[in-house]
Amino acid sequence: MAEGTRSLDADSFEADALLPEAQPRPASPFVGRLSVLVPLAFFGAIVLLGSWGGFIRGALRSSDVQRPLQLSSQEQESCQVIGCSKSSYEASRSCQCNDACDDYNDCCWDYQATCFHAAGSCAEYGCGEEDQTGSCECNSGCFERGSCCIDYMDHCSAPAFEGDGKHTKWNSATKDAYIVDTFANDTSFFWGSAIAAYQSEGSAAKGGRSPSIWDVFSHENGRTWRGETGDIADDFYNRYESDLELLQSYGFNSFRFSISWSRVLPMSPDGERYPNPEGIAFYKNLTARLLQMNIRPFVTMYHWDLPADLDWLDNRVVDEFIRYADFLWMTFPEIDNWITFNEPWSFCYLGYKVGTMAPGVSQAKHLDKAYTCGHHVLLAHGRAVQLFKQRYATERSQIGITLNFDYAFPLNPDNPNDVKAAEINIEVNFGWFAGPVYHGDYPDILKQYLKQSLPEFTEQEKEMLKGSYIGFFGLNTYSGHFVYAKDDIPWNFQTTFKDETGKLIGPWTIHAWLYKVPKAIYKLLEYVNDHYKPETIIITENGCNDPHVSQWTPASEVIHDNFRIGFYRDYIAWVAAAKNEGIPVAGYFAWSLLDNFEWGDGYKRRFGLTYVDYNTLQRYPKDSSRWFKNIIDAMAPEPMSLSS
Repeated sequence: MAEGTRSLDADSFEADALLPEAQPRPASPFVGRLSVLVPLAFFGAIVLLGSWGGFIRGALRSSDVQRPLQLSSQEQESCQVIGCSKSSYEASRSCQCNDACDDYNDCCWDYQATCFHAAGSCAEYGCGEEDQTGSCECNSGCFERGSCCIDYMDHCSAPAFEGDGKHTKWNSATKDAYIVDTFANDTSFFWGSAIAAYQSEGSAAKGGRSPSIWDVFSHENGRTWRGETGDIADDFYNRYESDLELLQSYGFNSFRFSISWSRVLPMSPDGERYPNPEGIAFYKNLTARLLQMNIRPFVTMYHWDLPADLDWLDNRVVDEFIRYADFLWMTFPEIDNWITFNEPWSFCYLGYKVGTMAPGVSQAKHLDKAYTCGHHVLLAHGRAVQLFKQRYATERSQIGITLNFDYAFPLNPDNPNDVKAAEINIEVNFGWFAGPVYHGDYPDILKQYLKQSLPEFTEQEKEMLKGSYIGFFGLNTYSGHFVYAKDDIPWNFQTTFKDETGKLIGPWTIHAWLYKVPKAIYKLLEYVNDHYKPETIIITENGCNDPHVSQWTPASEVIHDNFRIGFYRDYIAWVAAAKNEGIPVAGYFAWSLLDNFEWGDGYKRRFGLTYVDYNTLQRYPKDSSRWFKNIIDAMAPEPMSLSS
C-alpha cells in the first residue's frame, strides 16, 4: 500500500483546508505506504494525512548549482505539471521552485537531478557549514545517514541507535550484526516482501476481470498524479514467474500479495457474479509456484479494489464479502495465512471523508460516511473470521486484519496534557479498528470523541468481533509524529512533525507523512503488545520511497538506494530490540517488491526493492535487495560473511 496519511488531528472536522505542508498521498508508498494531510476537528475525526500540495521548505537552496540552459520537453513538463512557474525553472542557478511544488521530488528537473539534499538538508536538519567540508560528521541536529550533508550521506553510517540500551552510536556493521544475532536460526520468522493486485498486476481489462472502484476512480480526471492508472502497472499478471525468481534471489521465505475480487468473481452482463476460470488459474499458478519455491504465501483478501458495483456505505456489502471469503477458502485450501482487510482506516477515511481514495467521497464537516464504512468493514471481518474458524481453519491456519498507524509521541513528554493528547490520538485512529477486533467494541475514548457519529454494535456483534483472529496482529507502519494538546486541552489534539525547537522528527521522504523515525516502530510494537496482547505481531508493511528520484530518474541512479538500506537497517534493528524485549514479533514484510502504482500518487514514488522501467517494464534489482539477501543468508544455521 504505501500511500498516504497516517492519523488525524482534532481540527479537521471544521477546517478541511489542507495544511501548509500537506499533500494527498495515496501513499501507499499505504502507499506505497498516501494522500492528503487533513486536520480533523474537535469532536471530529482523526488523521494526519497528505495532500496534493505541500510547500518546499525555505532551506532548499543552492546558488552554486548550475542548471542546464535548455530543458527537454519532459523536463519542462515535470515543472509545469507540478505548478512550477516559468521563472522558476528558467532561473539559471536558483535551484528553487515556487510554493506550488510540494517537495523536491515534484520540483524542477535540475533540482531533482542535481541538488538532492545538498543545500537544504544541512540547513533544515541543523548542520552547520563546517559539516560540508569533508569531516564526515554532522552535529546534534542531524538525525542519520541520508538527512545530512552529501559527504556524510555517501561515507558515514547512522549515528543513533539505542536498541540494547547500551549503545548510542552504532555503525552499520554493528546494527547488521545485532539484527543477525537476534533472528539467527529462527526459521519460523516471516521474512518477506509485498505487493497488491491493483498496484502491480495490470491486465485490468483482460482475463475476464471486471472493473473495481479503483479502475473507475483512477480514470476520472484529476484523481491521480498525471492521470495515471493501474491498467498496466508492473504487468505482474504476465510476469509473475520471473518476479518470483527475483523474490527468491533476495532471500525471502514469504510473499504477501492480494487477490483481486473482481478478477476471481467478475460481474456478468446480466448482473451476476461468477467464478472466472482465468482469474482463478492465475492465483492458483502463483500460489503453486510459491509453494514449489518453499516461499510461504500470505494473502490479503481485500486491498482496496472493491468491485465497482459495490459500496461500503451499503450494508449489503457485508453479505457480498462473506460470499467472496467463502469462495476464496473453498478455492484455495492450500493457503494457510490470510489477511481479511488491508488498512481499513485508509480506505474508509480517505475514501469516504477526504475523497483522495476510491470511491472519492468528500465530506467537509461530517464523518458519518467514514464511520459507516468502518462499521461495515468490521462486521464483514468479524463474520468472515467466524466462518473461517467454523469451516476452514486447520492447525496451520492464521487469519487476521492489517491495521496502519505511525506512532504518536507526546510533543512534551513531561506535559501530562500532551501525553493525554497522544493517547487520544492513538485510540481515535488506531483503536477505531483494533478495539473491536481485540476487545469487542470501540474504545471508550473514541465513543466520547465522536458521540453520535459512531455506529453501535449489538451484544451479539461484540461477542463475534472480540478475538476475531487466529494468530497474528497485522501492522503497517512507516513513520512517526508528535502530538500536543492545543491550548492545553488534550481533546483538542494536534499533530506535527517538528519538535518544540522546530527540528523535524526525522528526515523526510514525503513531506506530508513519511519521515524516517526508526524508534517509532519499536514504540508501536510495544504499544500493541501492552494494549492488545496478541499471540504474535507481523509487520505486514514497512519501507520508504527514494527521496531523491522521480519516475523519470534512470535505473543506473535509482538502483544505488543507500537511503533505503539505511531506512530498513535502522527500522529492523528496532524490531530486533523489540524481539529481544520479549515482544512476540513473528514477521516483517518490506514494502514493496517492485516499484508500482502508488494509488493517487501514480508512479511518482518508487518504494520497490526492484526498479521497474515503466516504458519497457524491465526489472533491475536495487542495492537494498542485496542487503536483504546478505542479512537473511547470514541468519542461516551456517551464516555467511555479511561482507560477501
